[in-house]
Amino acid sequence: MSTVADILLTGGKIWLGQKEGFAEALAIKGETILASGTASEMAALAGPSTEVIDLAGRLATPGLYDVHTHLAHFGLGLKNLDLNPRKITSVTALLDEVAEAVKTRRPASG
Repeated sequence: MSTVADILLTGGKIWLGQKEGFAEALAIKGETILASGTASEMAALAGPSTEVIDLAGRLATPGLYDVHTHLAHFGLGLKNLDLNPRKITSVTALLDEVAEAVKTRRPASG
């Protein structure tokens, strides 16, 4: 059984990224991009309840957001250890992070 798209974007240019360039059509299932390619390739992923959005020659791009920083907060943050739970998954990983910081950072003057 093949996967059926919830939404198809077609009839325009779809920006995929610097390396990937443009696609003619895009298939989406929930919050996941299923595939990109030609209109006929993506039409094969449509089912009876698929919403087909005709871009009418317009451009579709990924969501854009403002990626700026406040330099003072950014600079102060560089003094902290990155203890993100996706990165630090064990006590050993925590101790390794602290040991690396001890080797590469200077003591604060004060």
